[in-house]
Amino acid sequence: MILNNQSNAEPSISNRVIYRVMFDESIVGDWEINGRKVNFLFDTGTIKTFNARQIWDECKTTEYVLKPLSNILETCVGGLVNVIGKGKCNVKINNFEDEIDVIVVDQLVNACLLGLDVAFKVLDVRSA
Repeated sequence: MILNNQSNAEPSISNRVIYRVMFDESIVGDWEINGRKVNFLFDTGTIKTFNARQIWDECKTTEYVLKPLSNILETCVGGLVNVIGKGKCNVKINNFEDEIDVIVVDQLVNACLLGLDVAFKVLDVRSA
């Protein structure tokens, strides 16, 4: 019989990520997008990473092109967000640097929503 939901099972990467953010790290921070410092909110409910159009426009380079999309997403609280497109950018946070896919939307409360797609790649978070 297992009490208090305790077991010897290895916690999943997603559980380690969520635990690390909740107890060891802040859910807000700064990272670099194409060499520019930008504020982000880590959202454990977001699978993909999102950038606001303003951030895309400020950080874009000729190397990365926005592929236009025309969709509307509904947020977890029922708000609607206009999807502008999909692109790639280079990001750097702590010891992690990589080219990632981002979804660009018309407006966000935060400059960027850091999704689980990137969080799972960050060794500092994965190894928690």
